[in-house]
Amino acid sequence: MNSIELFQDIFKRNLKMSATTVSIATLLSDRYLRRIKYDPYYQRNYVWENDKQTFFIESVILGTEIPPIIFYKSGLELEVVDGRQRFETLKRFVDNDITLKSKGLLELKALDKKTFSSLNDDIKRAFVNTKIRIFVFEVVGVPDLDSQMEDRIKKEIFRRYNSGITPLKQYEVDNAKYDDDDVTEYFKNSLFKDDCLFNIIDECYLTGSSKQKADRILDMVAFLRQMLVINRIPITRLAGSRKSFYTDILYDDYVTNLQDENDIKEACETLIQQVKSVSSVYETSIRTIYECLLWGVIILGKEGVSFDLDSSKSVLKEHYDNSVMIYQTESDHYYGNIVNRYSDTAEFLKHITGFDFKNYLRSSVFRTQIKPLLQTDHDVDITIEKLSSLRINKPSPASKPIDQILSDVASNYYQIRPSYQRQEKINVKKASSIIESILLGIKLPPIFVYVRKDGVREVVDGQQRLLSILGFLGRPYKDEDGNERYSLNDRFQLQDLRILPKYNGKRYTDIIKEEEDTILDFDIDEIEIQEDVNPEFEPTDLFIRLNNKPYPISVNTFEMWNSIADKDVITRIKEVTAKYNSWFYSVAPLVDKLGTRRDRMQNEELITILTYITYSLSKSDDVTKVLGFYLRLNKFTCRLKTKSYISILIENLSDRPAEKESFLYHLNETERIINSIGSILLENDISKESFNDLLNVKKSPNFSRSNQDFYILWIILRKINDSVMTERKEEVKNDIQKMLSLLKNVEEKELDEKYVQEYIDLLKAITDKYNGDNINSLKGILN
Repeated sequence: MNSIELFQDIFKRNLKMSATTVSIATLLSDRYLRRIKYDPYYQRNYVWENDKQTFFIESVILGTEIPPIIFYKSGLELEVVDGRQRFETLKRFVDNDITLKSKGLLELKALDKKTFSSLNDDIKRAFVNTKIRIFVFEVVGVPDLDSQMEDRIKKEIFRRYNSGITPLKQYEVDNAKYDDDDVTEYFKNSLFKDDCLFNIIDECYLTGSSKQKADRILDMVAFLRQMLVINRIPITRLAGSRKSFYTDILYDDYVTNLQDENDIKEACETLIQQVKSVSSVYETSIRTIYECLLWGVIILGKEGVSFDLDSSKSVLKEHYDNSVMIYQTESDHYYGNIVNRYSDTAEFLKHITGFDFKNYLRSSVFRTQIKPLLQTDHDVDITIEKLSSLRINKPSPASKPIDQILSDVASNYYQIRPSYQRQEKINVKKASSIIESILLGIKLPPIFVYVRKDGVREVVDGQQRLLSILGFLGRPYKDEDGNERYSLNDRFQLQDLRILPKYNGKRYTDIIKEEEDTILDFDIDEIEIQEDVNPEFEPTDLFIRLNNKPYPISVNTFEMWNSIADKDVITRIKEVTAKYNSWFYSVAPLVDKLGTRRDRMQNEELITILTYITYSLSKSDDVTKVLGFYLRLNKFTCRLKTKSYISILIENLSDRPAEKESFLYHLNETERIINSIGSILLENDISKESFNDLLNVKKSPNFSRSNQDFYILWIILRKINDSVMTERKEEVKNDIQKMLSLLKNVEEKELDEKYVQEYIDLLKAITDKYNGDNINSLKGILN
């Protein structure tokens, strides 16, 4: 049995998984910590920022479900395959290395600035007693399993639990959060029915979008909710980092004070008419003008100040035409720019109406006004108490075969897409990976179901998994209105299967004879949370906390390559990166107070890409097969044509020794070039400043390196040996800076396709001339 067959056989027959729950106190006990390795080499760095850490800790304190931590067991050692961020956050919090921040707190705002040791004893006890689900994978019945095969198995499990993550967007979080909000529902209905309103907000305030209409409406509703309370937030606060915090608190207070349906209708219709009227008096593509003018109109309406928009059309046009630069800035989200544009509109409207907006721009009493709306420690205790039974008694999963789940889905008592769920997001590649896991018998994460008192079972988490299964089988499901629907990927063909490639391109009907029983008998864990047992439980909160996973691992990045590539290759890439990252980097290395790397491995990714460029060009010297050159406004960009080719290459290196050796050779070449840059071009004055001087052709005081700087550098230097570089050092430096200047259009020339083609020709010629080729025929290009 060769290695590929053994790999497949282990997944089918020898990979076992056990599920259990342990308290945080047990998980972080000395006995467990001695056995747990939470940072194996294929794991990415610890990247969660404070608001993400805080959000997770709040979830634990409240007792709501969190994704399980996945371990691989080898002897007595437990290796964290998936869940490093969660595990390390728990450990850091208990060690008092994390301070909670309000930005990450949805329910327990009063815990702002708290560490673990500063919590009251009840909350600390609740935290350490919270149960955490853990899955443990183990290979059994293979006594002579070698370390290389074991390493490959662990990385495959890691990939399967990471590649399917599609985190919630903010508008999806808001959709769940305000699922039962009558004002939100009124705005949604209005936008679905009123095409004029939809188009106005889409074109004037949100500047269009490529999202589906339903998702665009969610963005629009969020905008309208903010506009309802914008007059209560001073602009100096609106421009700051706590804008969302203030908006949420004031909106919750606003809707609480609406008495009935008539109040809701009046408030919503007033705002809708203001939105429409503002859009009709001035035509521009600059959304910030509409935004500021709408703010002014809302305030004047609240203050009872008479202002006729229609009769002011000409003066409006004159003012905003002359002030356009205040509103049209590249950094329109910067604090100063926000304050400047609202102040400009305030002065303009004051000139017309006589009303002074100063208290709406800055307010010395805002903190006092908002204080009664903030949460107290008592409120925290009440919120935690409401969820105490759920926190202590984690419901155990019940295994159900897919065949039984399909029967449940076909009934009217099973809702795959309750109103707070998002649109179907999973693509065919991810859906295929789920089907392959089923065919191999690899356990899927549990599905969470909220069982309402009326017997309806809402899928809180697991929608994308179920839709993948339904799509492959070609089965329908009932939507929230009882209508029969099919997955967007209905009857899809399997793609990019790694362990069972023989099924690539196959539909369910093609493999039904071989695999029908395997699929329909496959057990999925279903966790039920019953409303009658947990009356205070909010399914929308669980949906947000399970799906709002921060910083998912993206495909075609080093974070993913790190988990799939040959260990020797990964180790060498990390060695080269670490050796030179004090000056040779795309992003300055980020290390926290504990000495832990906190970046997204961008510099390891850069070293990998540069190695890939030289590796690829050793087979074909055509630069345009690796890099694409594209016109963009007054400059053109240079980027990799297809990063997925790198993924394919490094994923297969373990099974292709010759290619692995060649890639490692070019990785050594990458290090040689880095050394040459430092010793020759920088004349041993090796520092981030001296390297910036070489790359910063615009002499910008706020220079930031881009990957395309490195791409052009590599194309020029890859063929130059050290003796030629030493002899012609100034010429090489001039060529580098010339090509970077042309790429960034420093001289602001008219750009067209001819310019781009001549740039490519010159780049090739410069590369050749240091090999002794003649460049005379191209001396005049782009001069």
